[in-house]
Amino acid sequence: MKIKEAIIKNFKCIGNEGIKIDFTSDITILVGENNAGKSSILEALKFFFSGKNIPEDFFHKMKSDRENAIEISVTFCDLTSDDRANDVIRPNLAEPDSDCNWVLKKTYFRKEDGKMDREYSCFVNDDWKINPGGWRTNCDDLFTNEKMQVIFVPAVKEINEETSAGEKS
Repeated sequence: MKIKEAIIKNFKCIGNEGIKIDFTSDITILVGENNAGKSSILEALKFFFSGKNIPEDFFHKMKSDRENAIEISVTFCDLTSDDRANDVIRPNLAEPDSDCNWVLKKTYFRKEDGKMDREYSCFVNDDWKINPGGWRTNCDDLFTNEKMQVIFVPAVKEINEETSAGEKS
């Protein structure tokens, strides 16, 4: 399975209007001025794939209520037969035996009791299917097992961080 696109809303400098990133090419390059949000995009995807809650200071304008929730939606394409047979993916495909896309959205917010929470949704047959039973653990396991490795390479702030002879890079 490959990432086709990602949509991120309310994460750090990315506001409610969101940003859509197209990953259909084999190589994706993020180019922009300093503080434009390139690292924010990568950090949002890092949280999406890690299964961890997002700290409150990562919410856009520090608003973490349900109305200002962080939403990270990732569309996957080129699903293999093993992907389509997966217990999490199979029931959430519009056409389980076809080459259709699989869309997973994670929504992060602070509940009324003050605790951070996240909600999982899949886009199936033109509608969002929210939190099927047992999904949280199963979805997070998809991206943290040995079949899929997510490698996050942070931006270099100063060149001497990479050229220090006494440290590994």
